[in-house]
Amino acid sequence: SLSYKGEVESLSNNFPFVEKLCREAIEWYRNTLNKKRLAETYYNLGFSFYAQSMFTEAIKNLDTSYKLHEKNNNIREMCKANTTAAVVYEESGNYEKAFELARKGLNLAIENNEDWFRRTTLTIIGSLFGDIEDYRTALAYCFQAGQNLKPDEYNSFNPRLLRVIAELYSRQ
Repeated sequence: SLSYKGEVESLSNNFPFVEKLCREAIEWYRNTLNKKRLAETYYNLGFSFYAQSMFTEAIKNLDTSYKLHEKNNNIREMCKANTTAAVVYEESGNYEKAFELARKGLNLAIENNEDWFRRTTLTIIGSLFGDIEDYRTALAYCFQAGQNLKPDEYNSFNPRLLRVIAELYSRQ
């Protein structure tokens, strides 16, 4: 229940409290055979660290989440942990590692027909090219991410895509 509570609390943006709940949940998981939500709890802990700009701790917990999901062959959650880690590396200024994870995530999403994560990762790659001021390539990735979206899907797909495109045009 602490794990679920941490997920719910993250919606309120009270990330120090989410961190506390997740740490406590992980301690309980260590003392029980039930490890069902352990990977999700590590993800939530990693995200709470990211939201508090504690990038090293965020990456450590997102990696743990990824490995646990990989062990359970949960491709969708692997994509989620990988995508979030790429964003954390981008935010911390480690563009090389962010590109590496984004490309890995893109391949994983394509191989497993995870269209939402494919589009999200293309957007992240576009953002990364924008960070290094290659605006033409950045826009190409973003337009690829938005390709074949119906007009009503743009706002529901990923607000980041629209923000990144607007920023790229502005910076150009």
